[in-house]
Amino acid sequence: MVTSTGGSTSNLPTPGERAAEDPGVLVLYNSRLSWLAPIITPTILIVGPLLGMIVVGPNPVPIALVLLGLGLGWVTLFDQPRRVVMDAEGIHRVCVLRTQTLPWDEVDVIERNGRTGRRVSRTEDPEFDPRTGGYRHRPKKSRVRTGRGLAARSRRVRYLLLNTTEGEVEYKTMCELVERAAPGLIIRAVPPKTTSTPTTVYRRGVEGLVDYHPPGSV
Repeated sequence: MVTSTGGSTSNLPTPGERAAEDPGVLVLYNSRLSWLAPIITPTILIVGPLLGMIVVGPNPVPIALVLLGLGLGWVTLFDQPRRVVMDAEGIHRVCVLRTQTLPWDEVDVIERNGRTGRRVSRTEDPEFDPRTGGYRHRPKKSRVRTGRGLAARSRRVRYLLLNTTEGEVEYKTMCELVERAAPGLIIRAVPPKTTSTPTTVYRRGVEGLVDYHPPGSV
């Protein structure tokens, strides 16, 4: 069951959600602009129409804009993660006013947060081609989401994790952590470019290419 709390997250898995192996703790960060910018828009939608109604009186259009601003503000404060913590318990989406936990056994796939596209890859084993008398790799097509950021899908519901691309070392660390914590979980997110900026640059006081704490260090 997906749970939400207002406090800090624990590194100890609960019964029924225990990881196959203690994977340590990985923290990925969203840029400040990515979650501060959505706060600015609702503020404008709320304050502007309110000032207008004070001057000219109530009007359906300003009221609708205020309601829209309140809705966007709720999404930003309760559903826009500032950072993502992956540990033995699952994936924790740390938002401004709440922390939402996605247990590993309820996460179906980790993928890119973008549109769906096609990726063409070669099959591992070559196949015999009777026309040429040789062997060749048959193209294998698969549908994947391309774009920036990460999202977790749980029972047909997609949860935003990152809206910016993680660094190469962070991606490799995430794959290793998932392999230990939730064997069999599908990571459909294509690897980032080698020039991708690590998310640690968005967090003051964090040094290095990845914010990872090995098992027993926290």
